[in-house]
Amino acid sequence: MTSDWNAAYFQGMVVLGMAIVCWSVYHRYRRPDFLWWAFAWSLYVLRIGAIIVFAATRVELWLFAHQVLTGWTALALLWAALASLGAARWRKAFVAALAFPLV
Repeated sequence: MTSDWNAAYFQGMVVLGMAIVCWSVYHRYRRPDFLWWAFAWSLYVLRIGAIIVFAATRVELWLFAHQVLTGWTALALLWAALASLGAARWRKAFVAALAFPLV
């Protein structure tokens, strides 16, 4: 069980490092695609935190939060990739994808 915790903490630290790097790159260059990468990796950090808290407490609210954050992280990573390509175009229908886990 200790190796599982170590793996979770290690993944959390690596992803936190990614988020910090992306935030610093965004602050240096102020490009919207870097902002989306920073936001997406920050959501990933929250996602890992939620599953660690769930594993420690077995409170199902944290499992739900992890599942919602997983979906939002996937969407944010996809949007960051599209923003980097210059192909990101917002549509009102996307709100349904963001709200779906909460319904």
